[in-house]
Amino acid sequence: KPFVPVNIAALPPQLVAAEIFGHEKGAFTDAARERNGYFHAADGGTLFLDEIGLAPPDVQSTLLRVLETGQVQRLGGNVTRRVDVRVLAATDSDLLERPEHGQAFSPALLHRLSNGTIRLPPLRERPQDLGVLLLHLLRDVLAETRELGRLETPMDAKRTWLDARLFVELAACPWPGNVRQLRNFATQLAIHSRGNPTAQVTPALVSTLGRRDPSPQIAAPSAPIGHDQIAEALALNGFQPARAARALHV
Repeated sequence: KPFVPVNIAALPPQLVAAEIFGHEKGAFTDAARERNGYFHAADGGTLFLDEIGLAPPDVQSTLLRVLETGQVQRLGGNVTRRVDVRVLAATDSDLLERPEHGQAFSPALLHRLSNGTIRLPPLRERPQDLGVLLLHLLRDVLAETRELGRLETPMDAKRTWLDARLFVELAACPWPGNVRQLRNFATQLAIHSRGNPTAQVTPALVSTLGRRDPSPQIAAPSAPIGHDQIAEALALNGFQPARAARALHV
């Protein structure tokens, strides 16, 4: 069945309704011919409305009517057509608490869309994923710059290319842009570090992340931890890395 993704943020505000619901010839300037909308294209399948918070108020009210009745009327027309469409909608905003552009999102539409909700936790709630994600993104960027070998540390090397303390810094950041922001950070880190034996994490680069105070669980230790301390903590905690880390307050 058809799957039709629509990024509302990419549509001109004055054309959102015409694109989603279709339009008749002459419905607006430059409407030289009639045209079906995304709802018609998704008939029998799924319509994915990304950035739903940016939908104009008139589109919200029309969308609610379509979801309630299953009937679509093209802009400028007076004939309705029944469609069978599953609607998925996505947003990264709290539509009731923080409306986009100062316009309150329709509570009725929000409730209608919320029959089933999947919440993706923001990156700031998943500090344990930062390392895995950053390395994944760095591999992509370093492959493009032909420096993928930077992430491979020889056995006789005195230092790794990426300092582990960086991850403590990153875990203390709020990451309002989530993975997009992390990808941008990885790209800048790779570019600024080209040709250097170690990654160049400048204060200016870290300052772009809007650091917050680290929580006790991820705070950096007041003094460097040596090999013997790590070995002792592992031995006392059944060689479980997570338990040993908690005992060392890192």
